[in-house]
Amino acid sequence: GFLHIQGKGVVAATLGVASVERGLRFLVGFVRAAEGQGHLVVQRTEAGLALEVAGEPIGFRLDEKPRETLHQPTAKELADKVDQTWRTSDPWPKYDRAPSGDLAFVIDGVSYSGLRRTFSDGKRARIEDKIGDILVAFAAHAALIQEQRREREEQARKWAEERARREREQAFEQREKRRGEFAEAIAAKLEERRSLAAVLAHAETAGGPEAGRLDAMAAWLRRKVAEIDALLGPVFLDISARAAKVDFDEARAAAGPPTPSWSYPREIELQLWRLDPQKDEATSISALEWSRLTAAAGEVQADGRP
Repeated sequence: GFLHIQGKGVVAATLGVASVERGLRFLVGFVRAAEGQGHLVVQRTEAGLALEVAGEPIGFRLDEKPRETLHQPTAKELADKVDQTWRTSDPWPKYDRAPSGDLAFVIDGVSYSGLRRTFSDGKRARIEDKIGDILVAFAAHAALIQEQRREREEQARKWAEERARREREQAFEQREKRRGEFAEAIAAKLEERRSLAAVLAHAETAGGPEAGRLDAMAAWLRRKVAEIDALLGPVFLDISARAAKVDFDEARAAAGPPTPSWSYPREIELQLWRLDPQKDEATSISALEWSRLTAAAGEVQADGRP
């Protein structure tokens, strides 16, 4: 039979009992040769020891190839087959496997790389004669592992740069969209003001003995035009933009903290404000509050302050 060896501090191996002594002699020679080239045998995982080459720990194992012979079923196995009519296959293995005496050294290096990973006993040479070639293969695997790591790191760097670029583009597009929406809100108010001003001009120029009937309408129109003028004044526009988190200074906006993906943008709205210069505060107020505030003040300044 075979001995299956695996665990921390040991070389993973599957050997027939008769091959254990030879396997140990080979491993002693292998370790001496490896250390002579500056490599280290290190503990890797529960799977067994590894050889550290150029800073890369690479696992290895020593196996004995089994000799396979066609299994000859026993009388009991034949009887079991008769009893187990439900079986679709024979209730015994196709081959018997026994130690062959032929050893193979396997490097747990890079699979599907074209690099040699298995060194076996052959007709002309045994693995003891191939230790030099084995160490050359370890060096090749270590170099490939490092190259692949560099490629992965470079690819990860490119992906990170591309992701950052996309995020910058998306953030810029979102800022531009918000700026456009704010400008559209201003344009809508300008159009509303033009319409109201036209009606006011009509009311104020109406002649005849009944023209006084439009005085209240004209007063309301003047108040609405003044309200829009306040909304569109530089002070209120600046405060409304900051309240809606709309920054028209692209350099400043781009340098600021990114907007979390889970956050919802504030509604774009031109608002009326009550200003408190002493506290340096601005409070959003309704149109009703604004009308009362301006009525009490008697006039509205050019910057929108009553």
